[in-house]
Amino acid sequence: MSNLTSLKGLESLKELNHSEIEYLGLNVAKGVSLKPLSGLKVSDLSLQQDGMHNADFEALNSIEFTDPQKSFNHIELVGNTEYSNQEGLTNDDLTRLSPLFEKVAKANQGTKDFGFNLSNQRITDFSFFNKPAFSRDMDIFATAEFQVFSKNPIYIDPDTFTSETPIKVTSQVLGIKSEPIQTSTRIYNTSTGDWEKINKDGNTFVSTGNVAKGSKWLIVGNQFNLDGYPATITYENGQTLRTDGYQYYALKWEKEPRPTPTPTPTPTPTPTPTPTPTPTPTPTPTPKAVAVKGQAIYAIRAVGLYRNGQFSKHNRIKYYRKAKRINRPEFVVKGYKRDSQGHLRYRVQQYDPYKARYVKGTSGYITASSRYVVSAYYATKPKTKKIRVINPTGIYEYNKYSLSGRSTHVKVGQTLKVTQIRKYKYATRYRLTNGKYITANKKFVVFSSIK
Repeated sequence: MSNLTSLKGLESLKELNHSEIEYLGLNVAKGVSLKPLSGLKVSDLSLQQDGMHNADFEALNSIEFTDPQKSFNHIELVGNTEYSNQEGLTNDDLTRLSPLFEKVAKANQGTKDFGFNLSNQRITDFSFFNKPAFSRDMDIFATAEFQVFSKNPIYIDPDTFTSETPIKVTSQVLGIKSEPIQTSTRIYNTSTGDWEKINKDGNTFVSTGNVAKGSKWLIVGNQFNLDGYPATITYENGQTLRTDGYQYYALKWEKEPRPTPTPTPTPTPTPTPTPTPTPTPTPTPTPKAVAVKGQAIYAIRAVGLYRNGQFSKHNRIKYYRKAKRINRPEFVVKGYKRDSQGHLRYRVQQYDPYKARYVKGTSGYITASSRYVVSAYYATKPKTKKIRVINPTGIYEYNKYSLSGRSTHVKVGQTLKVTQIRKYKYATRYRLTNGKYITANKKFVVFSSIK
C-alpha cells in the first residue's frame, strides 16, 4: 500500500453530523502536511509517517480525543521505516507533544492496558511518561528505534587494541524512571556482518571481537528471528515499557584522557564556540527475517495477501482485518522476496491451527514487518510461570512434547502452571508441573498475570 501524498480534504470531516471519528488510520509520506488534522475529534488514531521530527505539532496537539475503547487500546505515532528513521521523533519532541499525550490519557476512562505505540522513531529516554497522568497501567511500546549516542564516546587505545580487546558498553537508553535499560540482544560484527549474541551484566555488556580497528560505531540491536520481542519492563504503578532499537555508540580511537586537577583560575569571558556537527551513522543492514522457513506467524494488525512481492490492490488476493487473538490469521513461512524498493516480503500459506491444515487458495506474499506479523508461538515462559487457556473449545494435555499421547482436556479460562518451555521443530511447547505438555501457540494460551 502506497503512502498518502496529501491529506487535503480531511478537514471536511469536522462538518459531519457525527463529528467523532471512531478510528482514523493514516499511512503518510514523509513531508506531507498534517494541518488538515487540526481540530478533528477521534477515538483512536494511528498515524504512520517518517520524519515526524519536522511535523506540524500544532496540528497534532489540536486533535481532540474521546474514550478510546471502541477498537484499539493504543494511540500510534510511528515511523514507516524500521531502525533507520533518521528524522523521527526525539526525546524533546515528546515534551512538545505533551498536549496530545495528556488529552489522550485523560480521555481514556476504562480501557485496560491502554498505551502509546511510538515505534520507528529516535527516542532514547522514556522518562517523559513518569507523570501522574500516565501512571494508570499504561503501556509504552517503542520498537525499532534509531538511537545515536555520540556525546560520550567510547575511547579505545589504538596502540594496544587487538581483536581480543574487551570493550565495555553501558546502555544510554533510559526507562520511565530514568534508569538505564538494555533490552537489545545482539551486537553487529563489523568484520563479518553478522549479529552476534551479547552477554549482558545488567545494563552493561562487554564486546570482544566485534569491532574492526578504526570503526566509527559500535552497534547493538534486537533480532526478532532469534530472540523474539524484547522483554517487557513492568513498573510498580502498573506501567509497562517494551522497547528496542539500533543503538549506535560512537568510538574514539585514542587513549582515554585522564585530566590532572589544577587550581580553578578566575574565569575569563570567551566567545561561545561553534559546535562541530556530529556525523550521522549510516544505518546498518535491515534486520534479518522475523521468521525462518517453516515457522508459524500471525497477523497482529490488518494485512493483505498478495500474488507477488509488489503490493497493490490489483495484486491483492485477500485482505485480513485486525482481529482478536483467537481469530488472527496464522501463516506458515515458505520463502522470502523483496519488492523493487527492497522491502522484505514473506511467501506464505495460511494455516488453520484449530483444524491442523492449510487453507486452500491462500498462498501468496505478506509483509515481513514486525509491526504487522509476529511469531505465533511463545519463546519464553511467563514471569508468573502461569498461562491461561483462551481457545473457546479448550486444549488437551499430552504425554509427549510432540503432542502425541492425548491426555486431559483443559477448559477455556483455566490457569495452568508451567515449568519449562521446549522447542519442537518450528514450534514450542510448555511443560506443566504434572509432566504433561501443551501447545505454546498464542491463539490457544496467554500469559496469566495471576501470581
